[in-house]
Amino acid sequence: MGLNSHATSLRSLELGSLGIQAMKALNSLADCTALETLQIENDRFSKIDLKVYDEETLKEIIAWINNCKSLKHLSFKHVVNALPIVAEVLRSPGIRLTRLYMVDFGLEHDAEDYTEDSAAWAALGSQDQLDYLTLGLRRGLIDDLQIHEIPTLVDSICQLKNLRTLNLTQACIMPAEVQRFSKALPKLSDFSFNGEMVDDDILEHLSNLPQLTMLSIYNLSAFTYSGLVRFCNKLNDQGHTGLKMDILNQLGKKKLTETQYTRLQAHFRKTIKGQIMIAYFNDPDELHEGEFSDDSD
Repeated sequence: MGLNSHATSLRSLELGSLGIQAMKALNSLADCTALETLQIENDRFSKIDLKVYDEETLKEIIAWINNCKSLKHLSFKHVVNALPIVAEVLRSPGIRLTRLYMVDFGLEHDAEDYTEDSAAWAALGSQDQLDYLTLGLRRGLIDDLQIHEIPTLVDSICQLKNLRTLNLTQACIMPAEVQRFSKALPKLSDFSFNGEMVDDDILEHLSNLPQLTMLSIYNLSAFTYSGLVRFCNKLNDQGHTGLKMDILNQLGKKKLTETQYTRLQAHFRKTIKGQIMIAYFNDPDELHEGEFSDDSD
């Protein structure tokens, strides 16, 4: 690819929306081994499954990335069956990543049993310098990656003691995993997740994250006014300030009154110098507005 002429000086390589031919030529970048950042994005409309590569080509791609001994940031997006390659990189004793981003790394149409990839997920736990991790499959289809069904992956994430950002909004986790991550990852400052329904019970665990400054909850939720006030008060008791909390799918039937919401926002600002935002799933007020609009047409 012409980039090899800068091989000794190239520190960051961001390959976006690669077509099929470009994806097949990744092994030609073997001389670019001074990389600190590598981002590979397959064009989402012309994906190629890495399983169709011949074994020698895959070995060359793995060897190239493993030879990047200064690599810190690694990103794969829309790369079908990227997990085996990433696993080999994670196992490499010479690679100590601080940032890993893997989104839409599964099959496009067929269901893939990621619970069988225990060895690959186990390798993640060895990257103990990671401070940023994003994992997910196709946007909007969180059930494609059900993290709670992959114990090895859960265990590996819990080993990442330096993790500060954990983004699981395109995956599915259960409240039990939120509890485990909240206990195991004391440095977590930005935590966003999706999955099964959550309620006030989960707030007790999240309040134990001493450095949390950004919390985004995409799950359907049934939080109560009193539960959120208690959460804020516990943070205050622990000297925790500055939290920005986004609740993105609170059930409409659990909607706070306007007075409660105003008081809650003021309480967060005054008590912990924080912010809270609540958006609703099936907001009853918006549904009623739609009915009135239909009547007027």
